[in-house]
Amino acid sequence: MGTYVRLTGITIENFKNVVSGHLSFENTRKKYNASILALYGQNGSGKTALIDAIELLQHSLCGRPIPEYFADYINLESNRATITYDFSIGNQHGVHPASYKICIERALFNEEQNMGQPEGTNLKIVVVNEVLRCPILTEKKVKMGR
Repeated sequence: MGTYVRLTGITIENFKNVVSGHLSFENTRKKYNASILALYGQNGSGKTALIDAIELLQHSLCGRPIPEYFADYINLESNRATITYDFSIGNQHGVHPASYKICIERALFNEEQNMGQPEGTNLKIVVVNEVLRCPILTEKKVKMGR
């Protein structure tokens, strides 16, 4: 049996039209390997915000720069968005929780920094905080790394 990592939930704050929300992907009704089959909801309920939050996770964990258009995804009422991703990591030692939290801010380019930017573009995205909590799996015990 190999190691697996499964996304079990997302908490979103001030991202797009979501001021505060949590979505759990865990299936608590039946023991299936897959927990989510589809997303549905009314217009403006946060479906696209969820997909964009997963895109942000992909950029972050792959070490790629976060595209500048994410500056427009921060809620207009705030300068900072925070997204926490919950995971379960399983292997022969059991299943262990892990999480990744990222805070992004909208910032203005100054004249010097704006060189080479398209006309009228004056926003950039800045990662102001990241926290990765992940179990360190050994044969003897489980430790939480930070």
